[in-house]
Amino acid sequence: MWKGALVILLLAVLLVWLQYPRKVSQQEYDSHITDKVVLLCGASSGIGEQLAYKLGKQGAQLLLVARTQFKLDKVKEGALNAGAKRVETLSFDFSNVKNSGDVVAKAVELFGKIDYLILNHAAMVSGFLINNDRHQDPKYILRMF
Repeated sequence: MWKGALVILLLAVLLVWLQYPRKVSQQEYDSHITDKVVLLCGASSGIGEQLAYKLGKQGAQLLLVARTQFKLDKVKEGALNAGAKRVETLSFDFSNVKNSGDVVAKAVELFGKIDYLILNHAAMVSGFLINNDRHQDPKYILRMF
């Protein structure tokens, strides 16, 4: 009887142990990003800028996209100094929805692939949503993103 209880207890402990995620070392985490191509939108300041530096430190290859080229140049320099393998920049305004696919095409042209896509750019809706028929149209809302 006690052997059966011991087996059940050991199985329960094993199942609980398997449920907990394994802790990933910083080295293992960094190695997963090293040499990966990251298309980072909204990279000229704030969270996007800090992501560029962090990904650069981990050895990623970056395509930084934002509206303001001189800000992108500053972030590019910082990402390269942090350790990025390669950094390219592209000045693009995502309010131009029809041509947003050009950003992906440029990334593939420059790097041959995209491993990670980070959409950090903002889409601002101005005015009252309720009083603006255009903002209530699902097709318009989907085009923004």
